[in-house]
Amino acid sequence: MPTCPPDPQSSPASSAPPAGAERLDHFMARANARYYATHPLLSDFITAPEISQVFGELLGAWAATVWASMGCPSRVILAEAGPGRGTLMADMLRLITARVPAFAHALEVHLVETSPLMREAQAKALAPFAARVPGLAPVWHTGWTLCRIIR
Repeated sequence: MPTCPPDPQSSPASSAPPAGAERLDHFMARANARYYATHPLLSDFITAPEISQVFGELLGAWAATVWASMGCPSRVILAEAGPGRGTLMADMLRLITARVPAFAHALEVHLVETSPLMREAQAKALAPFAARVPGLAPVWHTGWTLCRIIR
């Protein structure tokens, strides 16, 4: 079988990131925060939870079913990354608080969001649930530090 000559650009010296480079997730977090600091929230696209509450309610029912199948643990983290306006989580919590209140009392809501403007919209969307069940007040994260909490 023929072999290819080594690629001179794949040497260890050339595989190092260029000076001043940053991780893509850090760049995107800054770009996202800057964009939503100057533009109306989600004015340029729409997601399924914004069209109908059915998807969020089905996820809430699924989460409650999984919780029950786990033996109804007293502490459960319900997390969402990139929660937009908070519509999906609000739809889930609407069903959970109405139909499975014991699950609602076991929940901790965690949201991964970098934009202060989006966090304000999420807080507004989730405020009615936090007023009824204090543990449902969301905890925000700017990245996956949440993984350290789950351990």
